[in-house]
Amino acid sequence: VLTRSSVGNGDLWQAFFDGIDKRLYSSFVHCQDEVHCDANSVSASKVSSVPTVYCDDLVSAMVQLLRAATKDSSSPNDKFIFLSDTTLPLKPFAGVYSALTSNRNSDFCVSPRSEWLSLALGHKRALLVTHSQWVVLSKDHAAAMVD
Repeated sequence: VLTRSSVGNGDLWQAFFDGIDKRLYSSFVHCQDEVHCDANSVSASKVSSVPTVYCDDLVSAMVQLLRAATKDSSSPNDKFIFLSDTTLPLKPFAGVYSALTSNRNSDFCVSPRSEWLSLALGHKRALLVTHSQWVVLSKDHAAAMVD
């Protein structure tokens, strides 16, 4: 979870994980404000904060989360999911877990082609494909981000 200082809707997250075998998941939190960071509401492990700037550099915090999560990972089927502090769990854990573990792929939400940028590079054209930063990474892709 990426947050400024705490994870919202802790009661909903507690209900989402209630009764779930803790060997099935791990939760990590990166707080922009490490001094006032509260990960207790979601029973998550805090990672050391790195500088972040909204709309400029959240990738550094995402890599910091991946460093901790990949060390904790024990299965080649593990997935690494990025959430914001305002994310709500709308589906039951069992359904989410089943969907995530049905394959070893990463998942990206790619924007419609009309939102991609086109660049001229000499006599060639290049497209900059945009996607949401809230992605699901496979273990291999998570490891590549950390390396």
